Amino acid sequence: MRATLDQLVRSLAGPFAFSGIAISQGGKDSFHVATAPDIPGKDTSIMRVASVSKIVTGLALAETVRRADLAAGFETDVSDILGWPLRHPDYPDQPITLGMLASHASCVTDAAGYEVSPKTDLRTWMATQDRRVFHAAQPGTVFEYSNLGYILLGACIERLGQGRFDLRARAYVLTPLQMLGGFNWSGVTPAHRLRAIPTYRRTADGFAAMIDRQVGPDGILDATGTPQPMGGYTLGSNTALFSPQGGLRISLKGMLRLARSLEKTDLPLLWTPDMGKMDNPHGLFDCYSHGVQVFRNPAFYPRPLIGHFGSAYGFKGGIFYDAKADMAFAYALNGVAEQDEGDALSPPERAVLNGIAAVAH
Repeated sequence: MRATLDQLVRSLAGPFAFSGIAISQGGKDSFHVATAPDIPGKDTSIMRVASVSKIVTGLALAETVRRADLAAGFETDVSDILGWPLRHPDYPDQPITLGMLASHASCVTDAAGYEVSPKTDLRTWMATQDRRVFHAAQPGTVFEYSNLGYILLGACIERLGQGRFDLRARAYVLTPLQMLGGFNWSGVTPAHRLRAIPTYRRTADGFAAMIDRQVGPDGILDATGTPQPMGGYTLGSNTALFSPQGGLRISLKGMLRLARSLEKTDLPLLWTPDMGKMDNPHGLFDCYSHGVQVFRNPAFYPRPLIGHFGSAYGFKGGIFYDAKADMAFAYALNGVAEQDEGDALSPPERAVLNGIAAVAH
């Protein structure tokens, strides 16, 4: 197995700045990493893992709901948590629930973007976007993937948990799993920040750092490495500061640890295809739990999977648990070519998934 996967990642070392595969099976973990010339990287190197972050946000949400002892659980009206009305303008009497936001069925969309200025609170920003933040359909009837929805979930975690999102994610998920990392570098020590790998994009002139080109020694940092002001921060006001939708920085080792944790995680199906219409152009969604994709019969893998893909700024990867093989795995391809950054699975990703499936025993 090791030789097969080592050969596979080496074959990707030219097209990608960093390629890595990690597998946990039979009580043993194996890591396979290769990098392009002059680009350092190991299985402990920390990078932005895009929408894999949603798993940690979803797990933090579930623990927050449990500790808050909400009678309605995931059916709780988000407006009651935020302290201001989050309502579709055409369906003002229809509550938008935690479960709808967590499963991308709230009809909150990314049509207006989701880059909220640190000086603007979410409520004000949402009001200025008007209808652009909502799908035309009734909440709860359409699955449409939404990063903005996870920023709103971060605000709910803060309001319910009475603590900053980044700190709640650390206390509820990262620390119990003994994972080094944090959202937008929150809590990552100076020594571990030295292990940072930028998120690269492959251009005609080579690999260009898109995210984390410079990583300061402390503080919350945005994608350019600029420190974010935290003085006077109000809980629930603007969790875009922490990028709960995609700003988690962890290593390949951390990704595998997160994948293995899914074996023992309760994952209620908050969305299934029979609940309504699905916006699923690349066939990469089936059922959805709180931050976790659930594939009952995936077209890209021979057995059911739970986990999440990530794709942004030149990174493609994912973490998954294969229950039938009792195997957890993670992969990271950093340095995707400009023309290959669509959401559909790329040929290298399919090769990685095929290689991982083949070595299960």
